[in-house]
Amino acid sequence: MDNREKLLHAAGRIYAEVGFRGATTRRIADEAGVNEVTLFRLFGSKSQLIAEAINCQDPMGAVSLPRIPVDPWRELNDWCAGHATALREMRATIRKTMADLEEHPDMGPHLCRGQTVHFNELVAYAQRLVALHPSVRDADVATSCSMLFSALFGDAMGRDIMPMVYPQPEEGATARYVETFLRSIGVAPSSASGAWSATSSLPAVGPA
Repeated sequence: MDNREKLLHAAGRIYAEVGFRGATTRRIADEAGVNEVTLFRLFGSKSQLIAEAINCQDPMGAVSLPRIPVDPWRELNDWCAGHATALREMRATIRKTMADLEEHPDMGPHLCRGQTVHFNELVAYAQRLVALHPSVRDADVATSCSMLFSALFGDAMGRDIMPMVYPQPEEGATARYVETFLRSIGVAPSSASGAWSATSSLPAVGPA
């Protein structure tokens, strides 16, 4: 691991613990085993270092959606479960960044940049899925994807604070989010065997 990687790892760990104010360049340099001169030579400023450290923290890894939907229930469940796990692993960093946004609004885009890629992947997948069902009409794919993405983010960030507002039990929440998402774009399971078909209309919500 070279000095740049050492500094990025150290900055990410320390920032997640103490936020922007507490993550001093001296502490980061000491943690990385390099001197502050090297830190500034490589990154120019603390803000730039922390911004790059945040961008590097995307534990989604190889979790991705296939180009052609084959088994949307399984594919989306796997993707959402991986994304939820990644968000929980990054929860401390995300919370610190959100708390720091008032004083350091320039950190916002760095927090969002990595997630934008995953959101765009979800939208593209959903558009291809809807295209496979010509009978689906007027599916608001972008809004449905936004709702699913927001549900995953909110669950990962807020379940430990307000567990009563999220589906219970926790281990079944992702499947319920996926089912609701699929129905919202007009695609739903036609049988227990896992076959999928277009729905003629969305299910009724609330009292009859």
